[in-house]
Order: sequence, then structure tokens, then C-alpha cells
Amino acid sequence: MLYNDDTTARILKFTAEARAEALPPGAKQERTGVFTSGVVAETTNGLIALFKTGLCHAGEHLAEVLDQRQGCGPPIQMSDALARNRPADHPPRPLPASPMGDASS
Repeated sequence: MLYNDDTTARILKFTAEARAEALPPGAKQERTGVFTSGVVAETTNGLIALFKTGLCHAGEHLAEVLDQRQGCGPPIQMSDALARNRPADHPPRPLPASPMGDASS
């Protein structure tokens, strides 16, 4: 099970060169937002938490992590319903977060 989300962040000194290098492939040069993303994985050995700050959204950061996986099926992903939380090239099994639980019961 993977949980991911992001929040806005501020980097005090972010040069134009560093910004250009930090853009994910295919992103528009006009992108101005900076985010801190968190990914928490539940494993048989315990929790693993990763945090990264940069121009990428949570789904783009999660895609970087999933690029490193080998021989595994798609993980179960838990996040809010924002499209930017989904990793583009890695279709996980999404479970939308709901603070209300299952409304059908």
C-alpha cells in the first residue's frame, strides 16, 4: 500500500538553471509551483517514508519511485482524488481517500 500527497513549499534560492534541471520531462517551462511530496509505503518490514521538494507534483515523484521497482505488480495507492497525485506511466490500483468512510453502510 502506498500513500502519497503534496503541499506547497518555498525554496529561498532557486536559480533559473536549477529550475530548468528540476522540471520533469514534458513539463511546461512556465511551471512555477514548488511542492514537498511525501510517499509512505507499508511493507512487511515496516513503514518507509520518502519526502522530496521540487517542481514535481506528488504523482510525478511517485512515478520516480515506481520506476525503481522490479518484478512487482501494481501497488495499491491511497491519495486524495487530485489528478496530480497519480503516477502517469504506472497505473496503480487507486483507492480514493474518504474521511467519511463507506457511505453505503
